[in-house]
Amino acid sequence: MAKQQSAWVTRAMNESLRKADPYLQNPTKLQGLGAQVQKKMGKVKVPISSVSAGLNESLTSAAVMGRMVKAYGKGRYRRVPWGALGAIAAALIYFITPTDFIPDFIVAAGLLDDATIIALVAKSVSSVLAEFRLWERQQPVEATATEVSDAPAADDEFAEIPITLDPS
Repeated sequence: MAKQQSAWVTRAMNESLRKADPYLQNPTKLQGLGAQVQKKMGKVKVPISSVSAGLNESLTSAAVMGRMVKAYGKGRYRRVPWGALGAIAAALIYFITPTDFIPDFIVAAGLLDDATIIALVAKSVSSVLAEFRLWERQQPVEATATEVSDAPAADDEFAEIPITLDPS
């Protein structure tokens, strides 16, 4: 069972990494990716207080990652190793894609695969996320409030792009 789980995670991350490349090359697209994460977080139907601690932690990590890619895209925060940025972008792409391994329209269950991918990446880049959160806390309140709201509108290209997993 664990081998099957790791196989779908590997396939999902490889596909998401492929999709992340154009975002890593375009700061405006990174800002849009962060905006898409915020948009999805606003649509989460399960009250955060009623979900497991692990899912809550993953959703929190997704929000931090979203803010990080927006700040990176704006040039405000660049202390992110390229490999970590790629993994974070790939995880966020998986997170915002509604038709992934478990489609998001399946209430609550649709977040489980997203949370798994986010948790695995968050664990692997935990020091990068901790450094970003420290930087974020040191920013003036008006700067972080602006950071959240002034990104260009994200394109909705992921709304119709399913991640295709290889059945083998």
